[in-house]
Amino acid sequence: MSLFKENKVNRISMGVESTNIIFLHFLGRTHDFNLVKEKINLIKKYGINNINVDLMYALPNETLDDLEHDIDNILSLDVTHISTYSLMIEPHTMLDIQKQKPIAEEIDYDMYKLISNKLKENGFMHYEISNFAKDGYESKHNLVYWNNEHYYGFGLAASGYIKNIRYTNTTSLSEYNKLNFIKEKEVLDKKDIIVYELILGFRKINGINKKDFYNKYHVDIKDLYNIRELLENNNLGENDINIYVNYDKIYVENSILINFVGE
Repeated sequence: MSLFKENKVNRISMGVESTNIIFLHFLGRTHDFNLVKEKINLIKKYGINNINVDLMYALPNETLDDLEHDIDNILSLDVTHISTYSLMIEPHTMLDIQKQKPIAEEIDYDMYKLISNKLKENGFMHYEISNFAKDGYESKHNLVYWNNEHYYGFGLAASGYIKNIRYTNTTSLSEYNKLNFIKEKEVLDKKDIIVYELILGFRKINGINKKDFYNKYHVDIKDLYNIRELLENNNLGENDINIYVNYDKIYVENSILINFVGE
């Protein structure tokens, strides 16, 4: 913490995931909530109050009561940002090998609503599908992604986006040490860049600024794809400044974003 403070680190993100010891063991985590509280207090002792914690939900056998208890515990930490993630069981991971099954979609949705409602009731702004912040504490780092801006990726498996190239680094340390950094590279044309702009921009609750979009691409966003139709059927909404996914459609946003992805 002394090194962080000396080098002007001013935000820390902590992968809490759960405050329930049973679910922490299920996820293979070795910490407990007492350790989380201890470290949060240590961070604050050094004057760093811009703190994010990650919360994972929709774990097998998790109930709404379990989740509410997690939320209450995390709120007691008095942090400024909370990122939430529904558990995804990816192929070839330990959970997949153990033949764990995803939670029912209806329960997942109820959990998403519980998180959204409870965090908003406690002063958090829901500003991106999975992210909540106190006023002024939105993640500048992640907003670079969602605003489709450029960034470097350093280290194994890191991703970057510079000019019109998106790249992913190698996962091999030996290759990286030989300066063979990049494993995959995608060269984008204007159409590709616009697709990314739409898919990433609509993740934000406020959506995409219509004037900024026109200034970047010299095209009216409503003339693209079937955006006018999506506005007419209330999947998308708009005000004087932005076009956005209507809030009651956020949970099923992927079914809207698929409209912008080529075959």
